[in-house]
Amino acid sequence: MSAKRKKSKSPPKDGWLVTFSDLMTLLLTFFVLLLSMSSLEVQKIMEISLKVKHKGGLGAARARIAHRVELVADVLRDVPETIEPIELLRDLFFPDDYLPDDFRQEFVKNVKIYKHQEGISIILSDNILFEAGKSTLTINATRALRALVEILQGLTTTYNISGHTDISGDPISNYLLSGERALTVLEYFLKNHVEEQRFSVSAYGSDRGLTYTKGEYNPAMERRIEILLRATPS
Repeated sequence: MSAKRKKSKSPPKDGWLVTFSDLMTLLLTFFVLLLSMSSLEVQKIMEISLKVKHKGGLGAARARIAHRVELVADVLRDVPETIEPIELLRDLFFPDDYLPDDFRQEFVKNVKIYKHQEGISIILSDNILFEAGKSTLTINATRALRALVEILQGLTTTYNISGHTDISGDPISNYLLSGERALTVLEYFLKNHVEEQRFSVSAYGSDRGLTYTKGEYNPAMERRIEILLRATPS
């Protein structure tokens, strides 16, 4: 009795189609996942990180400003629960080329950006805005605020400028100093043609501590100006 001839097993002629189909399915799943994660951190922050330098003349500079304003407006329409990484939003408000190299490191340590119940709060320590006990802007302060002017001019929302101090000194003097400093920043914006009806001003002295808890007290950050950009309806 002759042995049965074994049938040879060869891959199907269209086997590559199966592999290709699986690959396409995986890629589609990947992109759907990315889309479902689209948020400030994934989508808008990537745009923010694409910084355009001042090259190509006046037209390019205006286009760059318009792009920055558009990105900030997008953020204010959909303020994220957490603002991470903070560096990208800070670069959006304060691009590198607005600040001298020898000031940038100090600036980064003294500027914070937080989610506020009404929008986004930009916090600037008095280390980069004022001399001790004074309410006159330093040269570096005007450089930093100049970057904000372009944003504030282009938005359609409203702003609050609030002054704060640390807990040292006389409470009445602290109120007066915090108010004078807030008005100094307001005056700068008004001189640079930001519409006055968009602003309100507050002076809190040491009443609203920022770093009192958890042993993180930082007097320099208590002596601060907060600029609140209010969220806009989406």
